[in-house]
Amino acid sequence: MTLAAHSTPSGAVIGPEALTGLTAVALGPMQTAEVFGFVNIQEDGDGATRRARITFVDRVGNSRDSWAARAARALGPLPVAPPGAGFRIDHTVDWQAMGRVSWKDLPVRLERNPGMFRNRLVLLGGDFLASGDDYHRVPARAGAPAAVSGVVLQALVADTILAGFPVREAGALRALSASAALCGLVLLAALCLPRTGVGLVAAAALLTSILAAWVVFHASRILVPVAVPLLAQALALAAGLALRSRLAPLPGLPQEDP
Repeated sequence: MTLAAHSTPSGAVIGPEALTGLTAVALGPMQTAEVFGFVNIQEDGDGATRRARITFVDRVGNSRDSWAARAARALGPLPVAPPGAGFRIDHTVDWQAMGRVSWKDLPVRLERNPGMFRNRLVLLGGDFLASGDDYHRVPARAGAPAAVSGVVLQALVADTILAGFPVREAGALRALSASAALCGLVLLAALCLPRTGVGLVAAAALLTSILAAWVVFHASRILVPVAVPLLAQALALAAGLALRSRLAPLPGLPQEDP
């Protein structure tokens, strides 16, 4: 059984008092501590939750498993997490297809199939707006709500961990190299080609960035940055056109009206 504990800004923790007396003595201090885990939701600037963590550091400097990692560890050793402070949650999983059992249906379902929970990870919590559980924004998907309950979000995080962190981010060196090559191409076109050719090259570079990111993600589940390379290409285009207006035209390049 894994329970979520709540901590206040003052450092007070709510939850561990549920295990006291004979239960705590029977489990021992180490096992009692392992019952609890902190969720620590990480929201992006737009309020959506795209990343999670395996561990976090508490106030006294100890490394502790997150709630989802603690739950996933119940099924076996955890896979090696990608480098960095966190990992990308796999939001391509159809969370609406995850198995659900209502409390009112539980006795009948267990009577029909006593082993329905054997060797499975079961998360308990509310999954409707009036349940008292919190709701979190997630990246929008066609035909799916833009927010999920806390228990569904933790199920997605645990599923991502158990799947071996399928969504990864492109290496910084490769992304910068590709972006620099496209920026150089746009800059060169702005300096050397007629204006119609400059527009075609800039449009081709933009479409190449978007299409390459889409193909790479669907082929290997690697996230390639798009916004920053497109901004860099726009700046390269503007710099090239500004520099071109101050330089003498290249030999053989027809004069253009300002």
